[in-house]
Amino acid sequence: MHLEPTRAAMEAFRAANLPGPVTMLNLLRFRERADYSRSPDLAPDDDVSGADAYRAYQRAVAPLLERVGGELVETAIGGPLLVGPDEEHWDLVLLVRYPDVAAFTSLTTDSDYLAVVGHRTAALADSRLVPLRTPQPARFHDRDLRGAEFRAVDLANATFRGVRLTGATMRGVDLDHVTIDADVTGTVVNEVEIAPLVEAELDRRDPDRIAMRPDDPDGFRAAWEVLGRRWDETVDRARRLDPALLHAPVDGEWSFVQTLRHLAYATDTWLRRVILGDPRPWHPLSLPFDELRPHPEVPWDREAEPSLDEALALREDRRDQVRRYLDDLDDATLASHTEPVEGPSWPPPDRYPVRECLLILLDEEWNHRRYAERDLAVLESRPRPSTEPGRAGEATWLPDDFVAPTRVPLLDGRFHLRPISPDDTELDMVAVMGSQPRLWTIYGDAWGWPPADMTADQDRADLARHADEMTRNESFNYALFDADESALLGCCYIDPPEQPNTDAEISWWVVDDLVGSDVEAELDALVPRWIASDWPLDRPHYPFRDE
Repeated sequence: MHLEPTRAAMEAFRAANLPGPVTMLNLLRFRERADYSRSPDLAPDDDVSGADAYRAYQRAVAPLLERVGGELVETAIGGPLLVGPDEEHWDLVLLVRYPDVAAFTSLTTDSDYLAVVGHRTAALADSRLVPLRTPQPARFHDRDLRGAEFRAVDLANATFRGVRLTGATMRGVDLDHVTIDADVTGTVVNEVEIAPLVEAELDRRDPDRIAMRPDDPDGFRAAWEVLGRRWDETVDRARRLDPALLHAPVDGEWSFVQTLRHLAYATDTWLRRVILGDPRPWHPLSLPFDELRPHPEVPWDREAEPSLDEALALREDRRDQVRRYLDDLDDATLASHTEPVEGPSWPPPDRYPVRECLLILLDEEWNHRRYAERDLAVLESRPRPSTEPGRAGEATWLPDDFVAPTRVPLLDGRFHLRPISPDDTELDMVAVMGSQPRLWTIYGDAWGWPPADMTADQDRADLARHADEMTRNESFNYALFDADESALLGCCYIDPPEQPNTDAEISWWVVDDLVGSDVEAELDALVPRWIASDWPLDRPHYPFRDE
């Protein structure tokens, strides 16, 4: 009889760290009559069948499964095996899908789940639980597939980034709900050359776009003035956002500040290097395109987070350099070619038409402003952080539909985090006041907490405030408990941001007796992972650990 995973099986399952969604295949054989001897508090007044007990389990677990993002995918009646031992049979077969391994673990260690799992034990005579994983999509990065043939291939929902399709032929393909953002020239769809149609429609939507195809020096000067005006409008729009959002990526693309840094790289490359001949023109904040092979002499710090004003200072310097060059541009120079420039980075040494280099600069400026406007519209829909961390504010700092986790297991469920409540005052007082001198050295200057003379009534009021703020997603206080919650052993705080370029302030502590223990080490490792996987935060700040 197999009703629950062994400790070794669970440890191996978690250690495998299967990526992506996981579907659990459940093979279930019911007792003829339910046996509630292990969970008498759950037993119904009347004797019930194993199948009835399992239905009670399913009703109780359904909202908990939904809470972790799981879903019941399939239910089927079993019977005798077509292939297998004659004596083996299964009454019910279920497929239950979870977003990931962590969601499954979260459900099976949740106190609400543990309170009702006795129905399952009472119902089953035997069971099997088989984790199934859908194969992850193939990934082709930095591959040369020139001349490849794809026949009867399903590329639905595929993503193409930085892909060259020059000369590609597609016949008998389905293009349904396909989004393409590309340079389109000489492209024929169903015998229709679409490039002129696309160009005409884009020009109609934004007449300034026509200025990006100049023929003479005056046209290039006019185009640069148009770009300056349009970018000034975009920067004004960006300044109305919370500064932290300007470092936030949208759909995996560059943040607004990263876009400004990339445009500095574009100017460094096409004006200062290719046209003016400087072999190493890059500023430390210049940001190359992602597909460029890294080189030690070329800046490549994607993680740098300069302020908007710092990025704009670099940006304005590069814009002025282009403006000064265009002021002196004449017909002869525009018609000339550059000299090859040796050294690392893009493009390879060669003689390039000056006009082509300048058109590339205009294209970079125009299109990245378009991308920035697109992403700013998304960022404008995100909530603005509260101005008072840990206190009620006029606006929440998390999405309105965010549901905070209710239980986080630690060390195979021997400990766990859960939201604190006023009912925990007695245990909280023991933990806090027993470690008060050390906690004051951590939080005293910043929070004035915990005072040496704190009373139970003051603590209860503080915990009530925390509980109220958690119901409104304003700030969060998770207490660390042992398995049966006989002791409170620490806390974890998740508050709105106080520092620029961050989106949360996170800290935690354990009682003096656990300092240097495996519990503290596991909590130190768990919290950043938990924040990254379960919270909608991109740039958490750990104020008592980052400094």
